[in-house]
Amino acid sequence: DPGRRELYDGSDALVEERIEDHYGFGFNANTYLSASGTAGETLLRFNSTYGAEVRTERLNIANEPVEGLPTRDFLVRKRRNFRFELGLDAERDLGEDLGAKAILLYFQLDQEPETKQQLFDEFDEQTLFRLADTEAKATETIGRLEFSWTKFDNHVLQLNIEATRNVLESELVQTVDDGDGPVIVPVPGANTRVEETRGDILLNDTWTFGKVKFEYGVGAETSTISQTGDAEEERSFDFVKPRTALTYSGNNNRQTRLSLQREVAQLDFNDFVSATDFEEDDLALGNPNLKPETTWVAEFSEEWRFGEIGIFKLTGFHHWISDVQDLLPVTDEFEVPGNIGDGRRWGVIAETAVPLDRLGLRSSRLEITARWQDSTVVDPVTGEDRVLTSEPGSSQDIGLTNENRYAILADFR
Repeated sequence: DPGRRELYDGSDALVEERIEDHYGFGFNANTYLSASGTAGETLLRFNSTYGAEVRTERLNIANEPVEGLPTRDFLVRKRRNFRFELGLDAERDLGEDLGAKAILLYFQLDQEPETKQQLFDEFDEQTLFRLADTEAKATETIGRLEFSWTKFDNHVLQLNIEATRNVLESELVQTVDDGDGPVIVPVPGANTRVEETRGDILLNDTWTFGKVKFEYGVGAETSTISQTGDAEEERSFDFVKPRTALTYSGNNNRQTRLSLQREVAQLDFNDFVSATDFEEDDLALGNPNLKPETTWVAEFSEEWRFGEIGIFKLTGFHHWISDVQDLLPVTDEFEVPGNIGDGRRWGVIAETAVPLDRLGLRSSRLEITARWQDSTVVDPVTGEDRVLTSEPGSSQDIGLTNENRYAILADFR
């Protein structure tokens, strides 16, 4: 994404212009293997994926300050990511009214990123060389049991039990040469191991009477997160997650649904680990005290169906968020991932699927999902209300789950 940046000071005066030229090369490769079959009365499924991402990106930045001499930065970023995923599940009836399913998932991501930076003065002489070489391995193992009991008329009782173990190991070696020879410079919090053991249980009942379906249940989650290496920390979390939903189907073509539930976000272990950001001349510190944010999610939706596949659905939502995850200032120069307080998010989602046979496109349809939202949280620096932070990067797809105000997804099949 080549382009120009303009930097301004607090009085809105232009300080510097940066002209960026970005180019790169590489490849992504993925393989998939899946199979299914029966063993007696048990249905077995197997899924696996192996993927590799190998890329080299080069960034040339011409710095042109309003006052002072021009300089140039040259960065080379290498990505070496290898991903493996394995899934197994078995499903069978344990009795006339009892069904069961067992699921096992394993995920592993090996990363070997490397970033090299060279700084040049106005005479194009090198004044600084920096190299950050990282090795990281992330694994996740999940075991899950699901039971469904239909003993009572008009009721479906569901019990889910899940256990998860997550591990991230990361090592960073940073080398700096300012003209006197290369020196290894330690980065605090960059060499560490983070482990999480989590248990989750859900008991839910779906009660159907006439045109009304009432779902209610409660879940509980407990987890222990420990960190060793540059940071030594161990913390435990316990959450209760109630949920309820009421659905009314007045006729075959219309449905109304109202739901309320509490959700608990999963932490990104990379937020626990420090990393360098040569492009911004910054240090992204890790935070071993980060807490998962929790959200009360309320939704109200109306759904209309027409024809065999035609559908239009309108959903309004409001989220009450506790312990919003964002960035916390540590000093004037550094910030860390952290929890900045309570926030809210609200908006509307419209979904439709339209068959296109009348246009002469047989067996085709157009699916559109559009979302508008707004949000608010108190900024930890200014003390003023602002929207929730979006994922950075102008080249990223505008996702329906990001914090951008508008998003639309159209899919022609």
